[in-house]
Amino acid sequence: MSRKKKTVSIPVPLSSKEISKLSTALDETTPIVINVQGKDYVVNINKHFRASKLEMIAVKYLEYIQKLRQKLDVTEETIIGTIKLLPTLIIMEFSDVPIDYEIKDIDDLIHVQKNLYDLGILGQVFSQFDKKEVEKVNKMITIIAKEAGKLMNDVVIQKALKEIEDESNTELESVGKSSE
Repeated sequence: MSRKKKTVSIPVPLSSKEISKLSTALDETTPIVINVQGKDYVVNINKHFRASKLEMIAVKYLEYIQKLRQKLDVTEETIIGTIKLLPTLIIMEFSDVPIDYEIKDIDDLIHVQKNLYDLGILGQVFSQFDKKEVEKVNKMITIIAKEAGKLMNDVVIQKALKEIEDESNTELESVGKSSE
């Protein structure tokens, strides 16, 4: 009967060089092939989702919702599109799919999201991410969804109030014209 020896790892001093090495490993990518309208394309996706980038995604998402709250002409399409932006933001951060990082207008980003979805790019790229990394996203989604839900409720309420106000103004105008 042989006994297995326990291997004990010897701690390594944490140096700036070691931190740099560990950090660089977080930027590792892997190429995948996606098919868009019968043509194959190579896309590089991150193997690891950096926590700092996940936080940036959350902040960007909340910024877009905040901008949506400030708009007066919000359509249902914009509200629905905003809810679906998160996968697009994830692909922006964790792949080399060419998406303009300088897009500031929510309607422009929703347009990009629709194109990625309609062409099948969104689904093909998103399905190739490591499941553990996607779970990190799901946790982040849960955290930001609570705040985003509150903000989106405000948008829907503002939209309804605006519609009621517009209807009231229209009725008042028509009453004013009929009494002349």
